[in-house]
Amino acid sequence: MNERNKHLSDVIVVPTTSMTTRPLLDAHVLIPAGEGGLKKSSVARCDQVTTIDKSLLESGPLGGQISETLLEKIIRAIRAAIDDPEL
Repeated sequence: MNERNKHLSDVIVVPTTSMTTRPLLDAHVLIPAGEGGLKKSSVARCDQVTTIDKSLLESGPLGGQISETLLEKIIRAIRAAIDDPEL
């Protein structure tokens, strides 16, 4: 958990969906089944980054840890979604 998420009452999240029938955009990242403990292949919707209250995570994280490679893809997709010139 990063410093921001450690000290505030909410955490930054990237929503995911198991619906993968529509075409993937630059801001979407395919997460294969098994990654992060997901039972189905899913899509990280990096164009919908939001915050949720930590109380929603009292029973534990909503998923497991993801690989460094996948995390880098998600970071690039977030940057694409906000048109970050550092791409």
